[in-house]
Amino acid sequence: MGIALESPEDENQVSYRALVQGTSEGIAGSGAHIYVLVNPVEAGNSWWVQPEATIGPDGVWETSAYFGRDPAQYPEDVGKEFRIIAIATSEVLEEGEYATVPDNVCCSDKPVIVKRR
Repeated sequence: MGIALESPEDENQVSYRALVQGTSEGIAGSGAHIYVLVNPVEAGNSWWVQPEATIGPDGVWETSAYFGRDPAQYPEDVGKEFRIIAIATSEVLEEGEYATVPDNVCCSDKPVIVKRR
């Protein structure tokens, strides 16, 4: 079982809501779920679980992720950095804030860091 983040790439700029895509091996049809976790760099270890990714039969997956808050109400989030990882797990995760990355997951190699535009 393996998972990789393909887009966005390290140092890319992203909107408030952006498409996150990747590839996986051994996950499609296995009953496992793929989630993207977003960590505001300045917030420490707090990770935000995004909506569950859609996985194609070829292992390609995608989901829409949030990077910060609505810019109409929180313009101060523009320019902030966010870490992104992708995980695969047999558990169904609720969207929202987690103090740490959940246990017993297959994780993408290293976090990608993006900047909010």
